[in-house]
Amino acid sequence: MLYCPFMVHAWKTLRGFGCLHLGCFYYESVKVGAIVTLELLEQIQQAEQRAEEARQNATRQAREIVSAVEEANIAQQRQMAVELRELVQGVMDEARAKANVEIERLQAQNDAQNLALSAKAQSLREQAAQRIFERIVNDGHC
Repeated sequence: MLYCPFMVHAWKTLRGFGCLHLGCFYYESVKVGAIVTLELLEQIQQAEQRAEEARQNATRQAREIVSAVEEANIAQQRQMAVELRELVQGVMDEARAKANVEIERLQAQNDAQNLALSAKAQSLREQAAQRIFERIVNDGHC
């Protein structure tokens, strides 16, 4: 960078903001502007790079979160399926027990009816045998 010999002290004081001497002001300000512009471009590129890295990290973290939520959802669904099977099995066992009690009640009722019918049939058989005997004896077929 070229300095104006008249403004070396001012140049150092102003730290690169251009020489105030009219002869070299334009050249120095263009040079300084180019340096500042390059520094700004580098800063912008670095900021863009940091922003891209942050975006990639956020995307990766979001995917990890979604994956973790999906895994948790699958585990919860499996647990709920197990609990539902256990509940259904409990209801089925209870219904089976009630059905067995009803079967035993109906079986006892059926046995009682069978005994009553057997007793009645035995009575009717004895009456039938008595009538047959009386008929044979009274009609004289002996």
